[in-house]
Amino acid sequence: MFSTTLIEHNLVRMMISVVVVYNNKHIFNSVLMRSLKDQTAEFELISLDNTRGEFKSASEALNYGGLRATGRYIMFVHQDVDLGIETWLEEVEKILDGIPDLGIAGVAGMSEAGRSFAERQRGHISNSGEIWGREMEKEEEVQTLDELLLIIPRSQFEKTQFDEKTFDHWHCYGADYCLSVKRAGLKAYVIPAFVYHRSTSANIKILEFIKEGCTRNTKDILSRSIRPAVRSPGLS
Repeated sequence: MFSTTLIEHNLVRMMISVVVVYNNKHIFNSVLMRSLKDQTAEFELISLDNTRGEFKSASEALNYGGLRATGRYIMFVHQDVDLGIETWLEEVEKILDGIPDLGIAGVAGMSEAGRSFAERQRGHISNSGEIWGREMEKEEEVQTLDELLLIIPRSQFEKTQFDEKTFDHWHCYGADYCLSVKRAGLKAYVIPAFVYHRSTSANIKILEFIKEGCTRNTKDILSRSIRPAVRSPGLS
């Protein structure tokens, strides 16, 4: 069920721990692993095999993996995310090191500023073959992040994990975490790091996100929010 691999390039450098829970080994190997194998930066891989459904929620699985991570940053990423370039981890490390109040980061999120969905979008990725968002020059603070890729400093994750009790399914745990870190005086950021989300069922999952996840836990999420409307990109 659980495996960890240290990919060594330069032992002096701080590294990113990559945590992924997968239910399709072919997708995991052909998409995420294919983009990880040639990375120029050192990283730790913690892969969790959930093909038999041993984990009942994302929070449970990601907490299990995250608490075993040893890197400075923990990247929780979906099995169908392609990083695209060999220097992705190396470049992201530099961005993260330059954010002093970092609570959590991601590649797609929703800002509090703006009246429409399009105005509030932050990030620039390929989602199921279509471009989502717009290009960014630097990181931007957001209210919530999409769960396809989340990065949390290990020092923060050791203090606060994903809420397994409230979010006992596969959605909304990331939005909740974004709001929780703000209560701790930290911030959520979208960083300029393009990825390919090679999902073939994004639209279906958006409906699942609304119906199964956020609808069931609206009160729990809103209790952590500083404004009455919490929006998620819904890409996962």
